[in-house]
Amino acid sequence: MMTILEAIDRRCSRRSYLDQPIDPAAREALQQMIHDFNAREGLTIRLLDGAGPSFQGILNDRGVFDGVNTVIALCGRSALPELHERLGYYGELLALEATRHGLGTCWAGGTFDRGDPVYALPEGEEMACLLTAGYCPPDKSAAEVAFYEWVHTQMKTADEMMDCDRTPPDWFLRGVEAVTKAPSGMHQQPAVVCWQNGEIFIRGAGGADLGIAKAHFDLAAGGRFAFGPDGRFTKN
Repeated sequence: MMTILEAIDRRCSRRSYLDQPIDPAAREALQQMIHDFNAREGLTIRLLDGAGPSFQGILNDRGVFDGVNTVIALCGRSALPELHERLGYYGELLALEATRHGLGTCWAGGTFDRGDPVYALPEGEEMACLLTAGYCPPDKSAAEVAFYEWVHTQMKTADEMMDCDRTPPDWFLRGVEAVTKAPSGMHQQPAVVCWQNGEIFIRGAGGADLGIAKAHFDLAAGGRFAFGPDGRFTKN
């Protein structure tokens, strides 16, 4: 099985899925991670089947998704500090684990019906966004190919996504390179990793985008960002 760093390189957003159930071993691995994240962080992430109808109709007229069944609903208590950032962080760890098991995933925030009963939540909880998950056709659909071609013309370089007042070491550069591969809303890549006055932090991104960027940097650089817009990075 590929490593988590190989999964960062391999992961890409897939929007077309096969009518094939997720292998029990892969499902159990994801369920165990979800259980651990929920217990440790006070989140209420859920692995759900039967989400296909919520991706049909007017919200999906552009053919954005096809064949969706299983999703990871990224949920938590509304009062939890930095909820959307935390869900971005742990959601991306789940996306990478799914990639390691041969599954395709895609972040979704608005191209599905949030009012579908499958997403019903107790009072006091909210869903930030979700991940579609499943096995994908070996060849990308025409819509996927067009999207990837557009993405590759828009991708920022590592130099564009960092701001340092010193010559950074290799581990920092590895972290920034991983951030260039992090998904973000509308693929805007807003995160800029800064090393200023001896402190490492991220500016420009917020919410789930910030959490996803921090997850990629942590994994590649070897360390951990604190949550929050002013969260600093500590090297292992």
